[in-house]
Amino acid sequence: MRKNLSKGIILALLSSLSGSYLFIFSKKALFTTSPFLFCTYYYFFSSILFSIYFLLTGKVKTFIRESKKNLKIFLTIGTIEFLSILSLFWAVKLTDPTVVSFFNNTQTLFIILWGCLFLKEKFNRLEFLGAIIVICGVITITYRAGNPTLFATFLTLTSALLFSITVIIIKKFSTSIDPESFAYFRSLFIFIISIILLFGMFNTKITDFSKLKYIFLGSFFGPFLNILFYFKSLKFIEASKTSLLRSSLPIFVLFNSILILKMHPTPREILGGVIVIMGLVILVSGYERVKRVKYK
Repeated sequence: MRKNLSKGIILALLSSLSGSYLFIFSKKALFTTSPFLFCTYYYFFSSILFSIYFLLTGKVKTFIRESKKNLKIFLTIGTIEFLSILSLFWAVKLTDPTVVSFFNNTQTLFIILWGCLFLKEKFNRLEFLGAIIVICGVITITYRAGNPTLFATFLTLTSALLFSITVIIIKKFSTSIDPESFAYFRSLFIFIISIILLFGMFNTKITDFSKLKYIFLGSFFGPFLNILFYFKSLKFIEASKTSLLRSSLPIFVLFNSILILKMHPTPREILGGVIVIMGLVILVSGYERVKRVKYK
């Protein structure tokens, strides 16, 4: 069990690391393209990456079999995820992405709530303390003073709520359906829906081809690596714990902003990073304590 715990923690942290690169690269392209156009190219690239991955791992037949067998579940997740992603990208178009990032962190609270209600996940006192500290640290890092539009705030909260529902569904079926198949179908479905809507409503051309490299890098680190690691981690630890571990994402964003964008963190952001690390250490310690007692 300790080995599974370690796998879950590592996968969740790798998801956070990948998600930080998604933020760095995708924001360079999103402001000059429509959300539908962005989604089309974004998930076109990620679908190609997943196709290559499944061919190399010999899982294509498994994916086809699971897609047919669980088509209703896959379509449900695909629809929810499309609405979640579109809402998030649209919110970024309307207001400051840092403010969007702050409100999007509410997905952690939603996942904890759904996990307790529907998956019977529980927190001991030490885990609860760690969770509170992590959330406080995330707020410290990501909060920015600003005036997001009411509609943008609504879109961001909607995206967070929908994504939390996806995570709970995937966790519920993670023992019977390969999470990698969920991730692959998600990319294909969002790409197909995006391109259908794009041809009917918007211009399908990108005028600045230099943006394609950022969209490709964003798709590699986002819907491919980030989601792949996230969904796989759900096989080993509870959805609520995975979500809290992924709350370390702002720390990775902070470091990558320094290295790639040459930005300098404020004392408040550094303090927030330290608080998140403390909370994660306490959370994992409390989680390991429960497992040791349970499987002695």
